[in-house]
Amino acid sequence: MDRAQHGDRAAPTQMRLLPQRVGRHGRSAGRLKLTRKVIPPELLLDGAHRLPRWWRNGDAPSIRSWQPQRMQTPDDLAALRYVRMRWNIPLSEEHAALLLQRLDIRPGARVLDLGCGWGELLLRAVAAGGVSGAAATTGVGVDTDDAALARGRALAADRSLDKHVTFVQGEAATSPETGDRVLCVGASHAFGGTADALTALADFVRPGGRLLFGDAYWEQPPTAEAVKIFGEETVPLADLIEQARGLGWRVLHFSTADQREWDDFESTWRAGQQEWLLEHPEDPRAAKVREELDDRLREYVGIYRGLLGLGYFVLGR
Repeated sequence: MDRAQHGDRAAPTQMRLLPQRVGRHGRSAGRLKLTRKVIPPELLLDGAHRLPRWWRNGDAPSIRSWQPQRMQTPDDLAALRYVRMRWNIPLSEEHAALLLQRLDIRPGARVLDLGCGWGELLLRAVAAGGVSGAAATTGVGVDTDDAALARGRALAADRSLDKHVTFVQGEAATSPETGDRVLCVGASHAFGGTADALTALADFVRPGGRLLFGDAYWEQPPTAEAVKIFGEETVPLADLIEQARGLGWRVLHFSTADQREWDDFESTWRAGQQEWLLEHPEDPRAAKVREELDDRLREYVGIYRGLLGLGYFVLGR
């Protein structure tokens, strides 16, 4: 994992859709084959990872209703990467509902999300299975990001799911948990790559269970610039499906993120800090934030928009 030291503390990290440029990051879990990229200490107040007051107190705004909020203080900047994101993948509400339907979550099932982030999809999966009665659906999310896990716990409490869903800090690849329904979306890097993930995940899925697996692929032959960013392991969709079949999985359903989902994903990733820039144009950190956001927008539009895809696969064996 890339680390930038500030005093005797490692600077907080943030996940970004730039996988192989920096390389694997210590099997850290997350979404979308993401590389952890260090937030420069100078972009944080005194180099400390300070979450906004509403997040620290567990009063995070509901992700179900996307409403612009004013950024009250400059130290909000550290937490703004994900504040506008429903989940850290290109996925619409309608597409998520379809995937959960195809996953066929039964009452009393155990749902395991490996690389859960803040667990939005996990929470919806548990709710879809039902939490009333003797056969209540339960869930556990595993991730290494303590701030994301704290957000997940707040969301669970907000929806009265905190007695049914547990968030655990740890490595996805070494988790002792198993599930009747397992989610691993955009987190294959936590296992060492696509093939390693598809092999290892068989041990996490209970007999008769199902896996929701999400991974990147090439929509079109990639440019050299795109390969430099996303690595040689990314393959076309047909090859990705053959990898899953060759490792013993049956493809019960697959669908892919469309262009609107991708554009919304990229836009909401930038949105929190874009709003901050509008409200704090003279802040000493504004120039660096503006440069980074502009670089990411140019990179997305100019290099991998329309090239990189994300496939969602409901698998059984």
